[in-house]
Amino acid sequence: MDSPNENGIQLWKERLIYPSLIAGLVGGSYGLVSKHRKVLGTAYVSANYATNFAIVAASYCGAREFVRNSRRTDPDDLLNSAIAGFGTGAILGRIQGGQPAAVRYSVIFAVVGTTVDYATLRLKPIIRSYREKSGDWFKLPEWSPIQVLDEEALKEKQAREKKLYERQNKRKSERRKKKAFAKAWETVCQAASGNPTLVIPAGKIFLLNPISFDGPCKASTVKVQIIGNIVAPTTVGAFDVFKRENWIIFSNINGLRVQGSGQIDGQGSSWWTACPILTPKCRRPTTMSFHGCNNLVVDGLNTINSQRNHISIGNCNKAIFSNLHLTAPQTSPNTDGIDISSSTNGGSGYAKNIRFNNITLIDSDHPIIIDQYYCPHSTCAPQPTDVRISDVDYDGVFGTSTRVSTIDLQCSKSLGCHNINLNNINITASTKLKEKTKLIANCTNAHGKSSHTSPAVTCLLPNAFYNIMDNSKRFGQIGYELM
Repeated sequence: MDSPNENGIQLWKERLIYPSLIAGLVGGSYGLVSKHRKVLGTAYVSANYATNFAIVAASYCGAREFVRNSRRTDPDDLLNSAIAGFGTGAILGRIQGGQPAAVRYSVIFAVVGTTVDYATLRLKPIIRSYREKSGDWFKLPEWSPIQVLDEEALKEKQAREKKLYERQNKRKSERRKKKAFAKAWETVCQAASGNPTLVIPAGKIFLLNPISFDGPCKASTVKVQIIGNIVAPTTVGAFDVFKRENWIIFSNINGLRVQGSGQIDGQGSSWWTACPILTPKCRRPTTMSFHGCNNLVVDGLNTINSQRNHISIGNCNKAIFSNLHLTAPQTSPNTDGIDISSSTNGGSGYAKNIRFNNITLIDSDHPIIIDQYYCPHSTCAPQPTDVRISDVDYDGVFGTSTRVSTIDLQCSKSLGCHNINLNNINITASTKLKEKTKLIANCTNAHGKSSHTSPAVTCLLPNAFYNIMDNSKRFGQIGYELM
């Protein structure tokens, strides 16, 4: 139920404000055809008439409401109109032309005002009845920029506007958070002393657009503690704006320590649908990348739903990754755990002294793999590789595999992989495979040894004494000689 105050405001609108506005419009329209416009100008005459008509109407309506309140009568009492007309006409006429004008104006205002009010009372029920019967009694064409909305259409319009405002506010919030991260990182990276640490606090969720944490930094050790949760944008377009192939990347930061039990959610489902097969025109981003970070320690991170692979490592010396939890649905394509590289396919460099210890796998598609023929796209031109892989240890790897070829070591025909050691490996078939499926190991030009492995790895070649300068091999000896 409406309050008396609300009813009073509505009544004043209907009986004072609206009539004054209508009178102003009528006056302005009359000014457009007035004979005085040729001498004084159309705009001046129209504005003058509009103002005068509005003032007269407001004066009359205000006087009528004053009389009604004084007499405490019903709003439709026409005696109030007559009294207000006489009074208003007398005052305005006296101002305009003295006593004769006052008498003339009082009669005119009383008659015209009472007549208009009487006509309004008579027309009200007719208009109301017509509106109820016809529904959309006044409907503008669809192309009109002005529309009269019914209650349902108005609610839909308000809902659309609310969503628009929410999206705008969300974008503003995302930009503020990214700026806050960038500003915080700048402060941490430029700190030359103490123990500079960037903390993502517990109990909070941060929606973070693609971002780079770049070095070099001044301190010998820089820490990033991820205790709260970080989530990526859900839309592919959010990454297109930044032209990024990484969501979060750390580059050229020596002594970096990234630690914490917070969750890093790549929200990759939209990417898995948009780019089920990687192509040069459709490249899914890596969740977290480390490039050129020496003496790197990454511990305790929990990443889920990666857009592509969870972690990439490139050109990093002395890097330690431990206590990581990497999770993605079985149906997600190419969501590798950790990709280690020194360059792209067909490039040069080395990857050595790599340790995989105490790893638990749950329905992994590629439990143990070295692939120097890896092609991230649907097709790749065959290119020779000069990436030297050596001294790679797998120790204490347990879990289940959804692929028959559980251990797959595919090494370059020209250089091969050397000193690959597998020990204490126990990987069994996933329940998704047929019952009693036998798992196998495959090798191409991989040198090393294995012990206590299931499946058995019988495809390794003996370790070779290897002279990189002339590519000579003398089998039966262990190690490298760099000349």
